[in-house]
Amino acid sequence: MRILRKKGLLYIVITLIIVLMFSFPVSNLNHVYNKNLKEEKSSTIFNLVNPQAHYKKEPAPMGIADYGIGPHNQPYKYNSSSFEGDIHISSLKTYNNTSHSSSMTFQLNLILVFHNNSHKYVYWVQDVAYLNTSTRYIQFISNIWNMSSSNANMHNSTISGGKIGSSTGTLYYYAFAGSNEPGNNIKLNYPTNVNLRINSIEKNNVPVVSFEYNDGQGWQIYNNATFKFATNLSGDHGFVVNGYNYTPNGHFYDSELILGGPGGGSSTHNLKSNLTLELKYWNNHNYQEITNAYNYGSNTAETIGNTSSNALYYTSNGTMLERIGNGTSSLYQVYNSNHISLLNIATTIPSGTVYVNGTPHKFVNYGINLTLAPGNYRIKIMVNSHLYKEYNITLSPGEYLPLNPNSYIVNFIENGLPANTSWSLIYYGNKTSSNSNIITLTAINGTHKISILNLTGYYTVNSTVNINVSGKSITEHIYFKKWAYIYFNIDVNNFNVTMNNKEFTVMHKNLKINVSAGTYTIKIEKNGYNNYYRNISLSSGQRYYVNASLTKHVIKTPYTEVFGSTGFLAIASIIGIAILAGKRRKR
Repeated sequence: MRILRKKGLLYIVITLIIVLMFSFPVSNLNHVYNKNLKEEKSSTIFNLVNPQAHYKKEPAPMGIADYGIGPHNQPYKYNSSSFEGDIHISSLKTYNNTSHSSSMTFQLNLILVFHNNSHKYVYWVQDVAYLNTSTRYIQFISNIWNMSSSNANMHNSTISGGKIGSSTGTLYYYAFAGSNEPGNNIKLNYPTNVNLRINSIEKNNVPVVSFEYNDGQGWQIYNNATFKFATNLSGDHGFVVNGYNYTPNGHFYDSELILGGPGGGSSTHNLKSNLTLELKYWNNHNYQEITNAYNYGSNTAETIGNTSSNALYYTSNGTMLERIGNGTSSLYQVYNSNHISLLNIATTIPSGTVYVNGTPHKFVNYGINLTLAPGNYRIKIMVNSHLYKEYNITLSPGEYLPLNPNSYIVNFIENGLPANTSWSLIYYGNKTSSNSNIITLTAINGTHKISILNLTGYYTVNSTVNINVSGKSITEHIYFKKWAYIYFNIDVNNFNVTMNNKEFTVMHKNLKINVSAGTYTIKIEKNGYNNYYRNISLSSGQRYYVNASLTKHVIKTPYTEVFGSTGFLAIASIIGIAILAGKRRKR
């Protein structure tokens, strides 16, 4: 893999200017976390990149890409801490007649930007799935290239976690997934899904890029690349998409999920394919599909021919896809924000799942942003199997629909706990705690179930509270009481205690039970002993001791057992003889 070095024309005002174009290796798919969902719109007069500066026709890196160019060639920019590329393969067969190779790559390509000592650094980051389409064996590779200047390189002093290689005189970083890594170097069975992620994080104020994949055996983090020289960060932008400018060495600030040759700037030919691609970024709430998509990438030199690439909308659930098939295809913007719809949902819950016609989308941080195809949808917001809210909506092309219902303050005030005692409640599966006597939540109109957690030494009168919110703030009082304790000291082992129909089996002579204040009927029983009964009334915090000696049960032997069958026969014989003797006297 190498960086494509072409000299092209850069645009000066409306004329051309010279652009340095490098051919970079492409060999991995990546997942990255978005930091900023907001697109920064341009002013009336602006600079913008030309997505066809590198490729104008096939063969090209075919797939899906975000160049930061929206409707009417309007540029925008955003950054994110994570991107994810999702690939669904029904069939795929490629071949290069020159190299006689059936191998190809899927590449998730991103641009990492950060500042160290106020100096800007730009890196091209690749998460690559290397697939032999004949044997269907797959391997995963990560690459990083320095784009901070026209002659920048990677060095051992720059980064740790992998190795430094050379491609046509340019030094780059690479790392392979381990041979024992689950899902690496395995044979795929079609249809199948292959997912890639790249994350930008900070550890001890040092930039780190993590590479992930998931091909059916769960997400695997197979490499962490640490930029060990950057110990004085003055700004970490994560992964950047920017349609206004080129990188310092003349490449694009874009995000790409593409198909290409197996490496080294190679090309391959698409013999047969039926697959779909999705490219998503983290917006601080959820992974959201890009809103403006081209059907090809540019920063890699690996290409594929005889490939059609076009947008596919699943109107059943609103999913946006890029469909890859056979045949020639022009290079163009397959959809933009004028064609799709944006749905924004605000909630009062920290996390949950939004179902769009049954398709789940997980979210955090009290809300979700979704890119959807126009259509009619049933929206359900669920938290731990509890329904929070549901909507029926219709989305039109280019529409931005916010669903932000009014919310109101709900104050829970505890009574009965000592000062500075921590107590907690559960609201749609999320735990909230406080050391003061008040917990404040926000809730929308409707009925909401709140669970109050018991404490060591204390219990709540009502462990579950249903709050009814109807257009105004409300206050609920929570009452805690001390547990009462019953101590059993019995003179035998292995006995049963029943209290108000609740049974305990006790193996030893002693038992301690904490109960709420109230009246209890106690029964103690053991085989061979008389039952012990006691009725008691307990107040909050009371300690009650049951000291009992069980008496053995005396078993009365039945008459038949004393005499037995022989005795009865003897008595019957005596009676018979007496009767016969009486009859003889009468004669």
